Amino acid sequence: MPVFFGRDISSFPGFISVWYGNSPMLRAPKPQVNILYPLDYLPTPNAAQTQLIDTFVEGLESALHVKRTSISLAERWKKDAPDGPEHTDIAEYLRLAGSYPYYRDSYYDLAGFREDYAEKYGKPPFVQKAMRWQWDVGKSISVEERNMYWRRSEIYRHWLLEKIFEEDSDEFTTIMIFPIEVGQPNYRESEPP
Repeated sequence: MPVFFGRDISSFPGFISVWYGNSPMLRAPKPQVNILYPLDYLPTPNAAQTQLIDTFVEGLESALHVKRTSISLAERWKKDAPDGPEHTDIAEYLRLAGSYPYYRDSYYDLAGFREDYAEKYGKPPFVQKAMRWQWDVGKSISVEERNMYWRRSEIYRHWLLEKIFEEDSDEFTTIMIFPIEVGQPNYRESEPP
């Protein structure tokens, strides 16, 4: 998915039409945009970052003539219980869902690279500490564990699209404001989790 940066959102339709052309991925604009503000992630612990996010959201509200809707994903997940009443804690449910399938797939998908490198150079490839840690974790994850956590991420994805974003609505498009990081340095040589 491409990402466009700009100071004037009105120029985006031009970029989008050039990028997508007549692609079926390009959806017709809907009459209304809803802005979700997830209380599970906002405000962030970094006051300056939160101020920037809030200023951005205020600009969106002004440009789109709508007000943000605050939402607690954790509370909504608990209420909907999309994978049954025994899985109502979203943080625990997703704790390994984003990482375990990736770590396992990465380890086994790169096995050929590691073997070819070792054969050619007589030593294992150099990788930074975080990647080595991921490989160590990945090789210990069973196929069953990987599939269980992948299934969880798929249940979460479908729940988000259907219940939170209501993607099939003809009336509106829903966007969510989401901080990627806490807005502080994250050095690659830091100790893995």
